[in-house]
Amino acid sequence: LNSGTDFTLNASPLTPSSIGAGQSASSTVTVQLLNLFDNPVALSCSVQPAQSGAPSCSLNVGSVTFDSTGKANATLTVSAGSFALLRNRDLINSGSPIWFPVLGIALFATGLSSRLRDNRTRLRILAFNALLALLFLPACSGTSKPKSTSYAIMITGASGQTSHSTTLNLTVQ
Repeated sequence: LNSGTDFTLNASPLTPSSIGAGQSASSTVTVQLLNLFDNPVALSCSVQPAQSGAPSCSLNVGSVTFDSTGKANATLTVSAGSFALLRNRDLINSGSPIWFPVLGIALFATGLSSRLRDNRTRLRILAFNALLALLFLPACSGTSKPKSTSYAIMITGASGQTSHSTTLNLTVQ
């Protein structure tokens, strides 16, 4: 029989607070009993907005039990996928004319076809491709600063009818 009624849930700020693709951040989640509450607390996490390329979160334990001091700790890890910011629409919307080199390669392949056996024609197509590469590949080199996206990481602790949550912020660049 439990005479307790509640617990607290806190999380340290994510370290680091800003990550890039392929990196991760962590936080210590602390659960503390109040009024002799001693039931196990189930922990979960979620990332908002939930979208393609969003980071993922995990906790090193799914449930915590209080120690003799009335505390329990867990570690939250938030990871950005290695392709988190390389979505196709980002490349298209970035203003980089990525289709120019693709067009050049297609024209070069056309020049190698059996219909165009003339060396002059091949040389012209090769020169055209070289010009395209010189003009447009620097625009595709990724020199522009990537867009950063902010995410809210929600940590929830639940035991029976009692539930608490806290939110941490993370920026993915």
